[in-house]
Amino acid sequence: MDEIFAYIIGAMRDGTFTRNKKHYVYRIRIYQKNKEWLEKLSDMMTEKFGKKPGLVCDNRNGLWCLLVNSRRIYESMVEMSGYPGNQAG
Repeated sequence: MDEIFAYIIGAMRDGTFTRNKKHYVYRIRIYQKNKEWLEKLSDMMTEKFGKKPGLVCDNRNGLWCLLVNSRRIYESMVEMSGYPGNQAG
């Protein structure tokens, strides 16, 4: 496991994996108050996976959310991290 991937996996302590095969949803979300940290993480994920995550503010709780909608990235993260996937339900 390379250093960038290890850092991304560590960031998942603030995140969730969601999968809904019926509706073809494969989503990773990482929530954080620190927008700049999420921007750094976004750059790392873009470098690692070739796809730039979205970054939005969740007005319900004032947190920033880094959002990745990609089956390929979802499956790579689940496989390499050992997370069981579909943490959100």
